[in-house]
Amino acid sequence: MVVGASLGVQGTARAQDNLRQILNSPGVNGFVMPGFEFLLNSAKTKFNDQGELTDAGTAKFLGECVDHFVSFVVDNKKNCRNRISVQNFQLIRYRSLPWIAHA
Repeated sequence: MVVGASLGVQGTARAQDNLRQILNSPGVNGFVMPGFEFLLNSAKTKFNDQGELTDAGTAKFLGECVDHFVSFVVDNKKNCRNRISVQNFQLIRYRSLPWIAHA
C-alpha cells in the first residue's frame, strides 16, 4: 500500500504515482495493492501536539485503507515469497495505530 503525507494541498499525488510506476516496472516486480491510495494533504493541521491524527474523516479513511490492505495481503499471501500470518496483520488494524487519537 502506498501512503503519503505532505504539508501542501496536493498531498503526495505525484510522488505516489511515480512510485507506483517504478514498482510496476519490468524487473522490479513490486506487489502493490491497486486503488485505496492514501494521500494526506495539509498534514500539519491533522495532528495534535502529541502526533496523533485528530481529523475524524481522515482517520476513518485511513482505517478503511488499512483494512483493505490487510485483506489484500491475506488474499494474496500465496503469491508472496514470505508468508505473512493473519495474526501479524491484526496488529496493524487502524484502531491500534499509535498516531490515531481515539475518542
